Amino acid sequence: MPKATHSLLPRSTFATLGAAATMVLARQAAILLVKDELRRRGERVAHVPMRDIHIAADEHLREHPELIAQAAEQVRTNRGLLLNETRARKWGANSDDDNRICEGLD
Repeated sequence: MPKATHSLLPRSTFATLGAAATMVLARQAAILLVKDELRRRGERVAHVPMRDIHIAADEHLREHPELIAQAAEQVRTNRGLLLNETRARKWGANSDDDNRICEGLD
């Protein structure tokens, strides 16, 4: 029987947190760009279903992977957004955990 490959160790948790934050920031940037394009064309954003905006943003993100690189840089420079010190103490995190947040982004 194959062994499980996923681990619930804090190391993987903090590395995943950095990757998730990167994708959230990149997708938010893509959504803002799509909304700006709609406004530029004279369309009202409120009249466009969010589903359509998200689909267009996901497509824009696939066409422009540099948004992901920019978001990864934001995550690297703003670790405080990811790991609130109060929560870190509560979870028992230490400075080593702080460094692991961005290890999967390099």
